[in-house]
Amino acid sequence: MNFDAAFVKENGVEIGIFATTMDVINDKMQAENLITYCEERILAGYQVVLMAQDSQGVPHYYGRQDLTRILEATNFSKIHFRRYTKP
Repeated sequence: MNFDAAFVKENGVEIGIFATTMDVINDKMQAENLITYCEERILAGYQVVLMAQDSQGVPHYYGRQDLTRILEATNFSKIHFRRYTKP
């Protein structure tokens, strides 16, 4: 499994940002299931927020409101995503 993710530490909270599509962000049930899966199997140990970019490249976040507010206040260009492979 290949995926893109970034990690941010703000106010003592470590946030794992999992890149996905707008379709997932817009489907609450699918988004909640993906967050649970990520927290249990992919980004264990991190509070997970999903991120997708719209057609204009604007990032949209889905997850706990306190975490999404932190990310919305963060300059997106300073968040560095990397490609990861998980067997």
